[in-house]
Amino acid sequence: MNDSNNNQEKSNNLTDLNSNQQSSINTNNINQSVTQPDILQMYSTSMSGSSQSTVRTSNNSLSNTSKMSLDSLLAPETTINTNEVKQPTDEELLKVFIGKNYEKITKRPFNFAAFFFTSFYLFYRKMFGYGILAFLLNLAITTIFDKTYLALLLSIIIGFLVNKVYLLSAKKKIAVIKVANPKKTGEELKKVCAAKGGTSVGKIILGVISELFLSIAILFVMSLIGLGSAFGELLNFNNWKEIINDNLPTGTLLENVSVEGYGCMNSKCNVNIATATGETETYSLKINDSDFFNKLGDYKDYIKLNIYYVANKDTKTIVDYKIYLKSTNEEITDVKDENDLRDKIGLYSVGTHTDTFTLTEIGEPGFGFKDNNSYTYTDYKFTNSKGTEFEMKYINDSNSLNLVEGNNYTVTFEVFEDTFGYDFTIKSVE
Repeated sequence: MNDSNNNQEKSNNLTDLNSNQQSSINTNNINQSVTQPDILQMYSTSMSGSSQSTVRTSNNSLSNTSKMSLDSLLAPETTINTNEVKQPTDEELLKVFIGKNYEKITKRPFNFAAFFFTSFYLFYRKMFGYGILAFLLNLAITTIFDKTYLALLLSIIIGFLVNKVYLLSAKKKIAVIKVANPKKTGEELKKVCAAKGGTSVGKIILGVISELFLSIAILFVMSLIGLGSAFGELLNFNNWKEIINDNLPTGTLLENVSVEGYGCMNSKCNVNIATATGETETYSLKINDSDFFNKLGDYKDYIKLNIYYVANKDTKTIVDYKIYLKSTNEEITDVKDENDLRDKIGLYSVGTHTDTFTLTEIGEPGFGFKDNNSYTYTDYKFTNSKGTEFEMKYINDSNSLNLVEGNNYTVTFEVFEDTFGYDFTIKSVE
C-alpha cells in the first residue's frame, strides 16, 4: 500500500515538474532571458529524492527545451526598415533626361527636326560634338564636291540616326550620373539628369558662333592652298577618265579663245570667254590651276588658247584647255605657273636676265618715287631676236648711257612684278 502511494506521489511530482518546465519555456520564448544553467538548476531542485528512471525522462525533455531556448537566443536579429525609399528606374531617369518629345525620340525611327536643321538640332539637344561633325561634313560636301544631292543625302542619314545616337549617349550619361552620385535620393538624381539632358537654346547660339569661326578659318586655308579645287578634282570621275584615256581631253572643243574676265568664290570660278568672232560667253571653271588659267588673258597677243567644255542644262563648264605659241602654233607644255609661261613665250620671268637686243628708241627722261625717295630715269625700247619689243627703264642721276639707236647691245636687266604688271630695269649695258 505504501509502495502504491509512493509511486502515485512520484507521478504527481513529475506532472508538476513538466508543468513548471512548460511555464519556464514560454517565459524564455517571450523574454529570451533564461539560460540553460538556470533551467537545470530549477529541475535539480524540483527532482530531489526522485527515482533514476524519472530523471532520465525529465532530462530528455529538458534537453529539447534548452536547445530551443539557445536557438532562439543565437538567431540573428531581423530589422525591417520602414523608411527605405525606392530609387527611380533607368527608364524613369531617361524620361527626365530627354524631357520634351520623349515619346517621339524613343519610338519614332526618323527625326524630322534633325533632317531640316541638322547641326542646329544637335546643338539644341546638347550634342555639341555631333553638331560640329555634321557641320564639317556639310561644309566639305558644299565646298569640295558642290553636289546638292549629297547634302540632301547627309540630312536624310542624320534624320535616321540621330534618335539612336541620342538615346545611346543619354543612357551612358545617366549611368555616369548614378555612379557619381551614389548617396543622392531619387528626386535628386532626377534633378541632375534633367540638368545634364533636356534642351538648350544657348547651345544653339554657341554652335552658330563656332560654325562661323570654323567656316572663316577653313575656307581661308582651303583658298590659300587650293585644297578645295584640288581635292574635288581628285575625286572627279571625269579626271579619272582622262587618266585612263592617256590624258586625252574630254568635252567639246572650242578653239582660239581668250579670257576676258573672271570672278572666283572659294574653289568655284566663272570666266568670260571671247571667241575668235568676238562673241563672249560665261563658263564655269572646274580645273586645278584656275588662278593660272585666269591670267592667260594677259598673254592673248602671244598665245592661242583652246578650251574643252561640257554642257549641263544652261551651264557650260571648262574641264580642260591647251596653250599654243601663236607665232609657231607649237603647243606649250609643262607649264606650272605664270613664270614658266613667260619663259616659254620669251617674255622673261621674274628675276635677272642677260640677252642681246637691238635698241630701237630712246625715250625722254622722267621722274619716279620708290621707298619715299624720288629718282630720275630714262626709258629705252629694245627688240630681241624673236622680234618682241620690251620697254626698259634705266635709273641714273646722270642719265648718260651713251647708246645709239639701231645698234645691238648685251643688256643685263631685272624683271619684277608690281600692281600693274611687269617692269624691266636695266642693270648694265655692254
